[in-house]
Amino acid sequence: MYSHPSLNRSPRKWRAWQLASGFVVWTTACCLMTLAASSPASASAHGTNPAPKPVKLSVLSPGAGDDAGNEGAGFVVDLTLTARNKAANKSLSAEAGYKPFFNNPSAPTFHPGPNQGAPGLVVMLSTTPNTPGTPFQGARTNLAGLFQINGVTANNGLIQVRNTWQIAKAGFGSGPSTLTVFVVDGTAPALVPDTGLQAISNRITVPFTITAPAPTAPSPASANANATLKVANDSTLGNILVDTNGRTVYQFDKDQGTTSACTGSCAMAWPALKASGSPTTGTGLDASKVGTANGQVTYAGHLLYLYAADAKPGDTIGASIPGFAAVSPTGDPIHAN
Repeated sequence: MYSHPSLNRSPRKWRAWQLASGFVVWTTACCLMTLAASSPASASAHGTNPAPKPVKLSVLSPGAGDDAGNEGAGFVVDLTLTARNKAANKSLSAEAGYKPFFNNPSAPTFHPGPNQGAPGLVVMLSTTPNTPGTPFQGARTNLAGLFQINGVTANNGLIQVRNTWQIAKAGFGSGPSTLTVFVVDGTAPALVPDTGLQAISNRITVPFTITAPAPTAPSPASANANATLKVANDSTLGNILVDTNGRTVYQFDKDQGTTSACTGSCAMAWPALKASGSPTTGTGLDASKVGTANGQVTYAGHLLYLYAADAKPGDTIGASIPGFAAVSPTGDPIHAN
């Protein structure tokens, strides 16, 4: 055992040295513990979780790894938004724009963009097509405006909003796809940027597979395949005008000649048919009837439109919307019964 030379012959001094040494050891240990507790490395080691967002988002369908639908259609995107506490109810309140709302697929409100019953909802599919002249602009398109059912309930004093989208027709490709969902403060944009949105919920991505549509027989080549306007035969409506891609074109009863009455949200659901250069016509159409007005294609003096809810060539949903009509080769309106 070590003993200090100056303390060998003095028990009193030895005891004092022991006490002093103990005090130094105790003081040093306390200082080290205090430094360890307050050091950044210690705080990092213990970690601090950020406060959760006020809205809890859950995706009920599709599930990760699901094979969704039958021939590319007939699947459901089903979500719930729940306030995490009573203070968070304001984020999903009627004052914030959250309300029960049925979005009829034949209504002008049925188009990509903000959801009329849940304005902050952002829903994206990686397989969304990029279709020029329509609101479908690829994977960044906000599809929340296509949800048909928006319900609001209160459970244990907390607001819950449920949103359901039934994809009845093929139109979002097939094979591997990724669903991305989150909620932002205020009203979500129609085209989602990479940055700049303030999320008020967790963000969920779901990888799943959209089943392949049934194969279709290729259409025969024709000399007017690239014509701006062509004739197609619909089993219900008869011969109607379609665009270069085979999508049905429409006219609007409220237009005054070549002055459009379709503006604002109407123009989002019914984008104008545009042409690069002079518009042309295919076989069976009178070339003298086609023209343009402010860049919008006209036929027989009527402005022509597409309908955003027509998911693919051959769809004629727009012909059942009051005020809009498909167009015959003579330029007359054709309304669905």
